[in-house]
Amino acid sequence: MQSPVVVERFIKVQNKDNGIINVACLGGGPGSDVLGVLDYFLKAGFEGKLNIHLFDKMDKWGRCWETLETAIKAELSEDRVTVSFHDFDVTADDKNNPDVENADIITMHYFMEEVYSERDNPNVKACFHYIIQKAKPGALLLYSGMFWYQVIGWVHQLLTPNCKPLTPGTEVTGRWIGPDPAIQVDLKQEVDLKLFDDIRDKLENYMYYSDDRREVSQRYKGRVIYRLYQK
Repeated sequence: MQSPVVVERFIKVQNKDNGIINVACLGGGPGSDVLGVLDYFLKAGFEGKLNIHLFDKMDKWGRCWETLETAIKAELSEDRVTVSFHDFDVTADDKNNPDVENADIITMHYFMEEVYSERDNPNVKACFHYIIQKAKPGALLLYSGMFWYQVIGWVHQLLTPNCKPLTPGTEVTGRWIGPDPAIQVDLKQEVDLKLFDDIRDKLENYMYYSDDRREVSQRYKGRVIYRLYQK
């Protein structure tokens, strides 16, 4: 399932005069963001040049990146699609300044949840300040992840001083107030998104506080929350 708001904005990016789309995937891990971007724009019939930059820890994902790069080159013989991999760590002051200046789209898929516990780290604060300041005017920032309202609120606070929310309901940061922009994922097809099998029994036995139980329930049902902002 695709978000109409995201699709509408991505179409505008596709129709740029120069025919080039630059995408930065922050915390892209083994390459799921890269594959998602490729799948979307190729199916959308984009015929221009697509440059994708994945930023994450080289020592953790380097071997996966090599495999992914080989597979992409074998599948796409044309040079209009390039994928680059960059060593990136929000907590390291020598690796936390990703080159996002030319990015038309910046993705943060299940990334902000990973760094939330480090949000008060000075290097992490400096990293996000750098990203937001360096992003060019008009750049789209797409956050997607779990129904974790503390993280959603944190992302909103980080971005709204400099970025405009584009998704309906994005301005709401309180719990369970108004509609939350989300898409439904078919867990039968997306096995890797079954994130909470280990606590299913506790969830069903109401061993969580009300708000926590609702948040986890949304995740277990395969609902992925998203927010789209524009610099």
